[in-house]
Amino acid sequence: MKKIAVIHYQPLEKYPPIMNFIHNLEIKNISCKVFTTNSQINWFNSKFNIHRFGSFSTNTVVRYWTYINYNLVTFLHLLFYKPTKIIYYETYSSLPVYWYKRLFKATPIFIHFHEYVSPEEIQESSYYVKFLLKREAYLLKIANWISQTNEDRMELFQKDYPFINQTVCHIFPNYPPANWQNLAQINRTSRTPTSYKKIIYIGALGIKSTHIEQFAKWVHQQKGVYYFDIFSDNIDTEVLEMIALLKSPFISINQPINYFDLPSTLANYDIGAVLYTGHIPNYVYNVPNKVFEYLVCGLEVWYSKDLISTVKFQQDNKVQNLKAVCFKDVFITEEDKTNQVPLNYSLSCEAIYTNILNDLQHS
Repeated sequence: MKKIAVIHYQPLEKYPPIMNFIHNLEIKNISCKVFTTNSQINWFNSKFNIHRFGSFSTNTVVRYWTYINYNLVTFLHLLFYKPTKIIYYETYSSLPVYWYKRLFKATPIFIHFHEYVSPEEIQESSYYVKFLLKREAYLLKIANWISQTNEDRMELFQKDYPFINQTVCHIFPNYPPANWQNLAQINRTSRTPTSYKKIIYIGALGIKSTHIEQFAKWVHQQKGVYYFDIFSDNIDTEVLEMIALLKSPFISINQPINYFDLPSTLANYDIGAVLYTGHIPNYVYNVPNKVFEYLVCGLEVWYSKDLISTVKFQQDNKVQNLKAVCFKDVFITEEDKTNQVPLNYSLSCEAIYTNILNDLQHS
């Protein structure tokens, strides 16, 4: 019987793709154990055993204690569990896999990267990250599967690591579950019409990493044509201060929504905002989760022209309700009508996971 170990250092609750992946493993009835760290609230549940060691923290002492605790205890669990295959996410998860692979060389290794980290960022990273990267290079050379979220990121990654076997490289977009479109459509049909457009933003907000300042001021200047609701528990102090000074009755900040409740919430909105500035390559070459989530739930999506990969996605798929906006000088014309009908093409995680689940089960 196949026994899969899923290694994901960062808290699961912060990463929808890993939660969706675990649910798909459950559907396939694959034996699995998951190793991660504690979130502020460990609300994600699974029929699999989820082992949480330490806390992902910005406090230096707590962070380094978690590194030691997580790596050692996860490695010991792997020794006792003896997985037939291992999939790990991101460099932070690589060390116990490196140790295990050194001992059990025949164990297939699958690697997925949520993010792309450029050489310039690596150069400025901590000694610990550089320590991990040197050992991860060994895993990259012998991995059975390596995936990035889009072609642009993969191309950059292959350029940074030219020794990687290109035949093991795959594209793994961050699509939501297949049932989201129908769930949103059901809720949208009962929605009460409004005289104004409702805009939603979900996720972290930084004063430099997003166009929140320009966009919030623009919404306020429209004097009720648009209402803007933010759902986040990760907002920079500068952003909070800026919005407080604005004193806009058209902007609200709300607690985050459980990921799996998003379709019913998104159905109440007309427009989904994606405000990343593209301050690092990871964002420039990115089609954010929220682009797909907003689209399948029937929203028009406003995203920054700085996001080159999102521009390509729009052009390649001819998505009319995906709109590139220059947030530095926001100007939306009356011609921009919101398409409230969900897209008919499939953007589901189930379709994306087919190949890797087959590999995990059979090969």
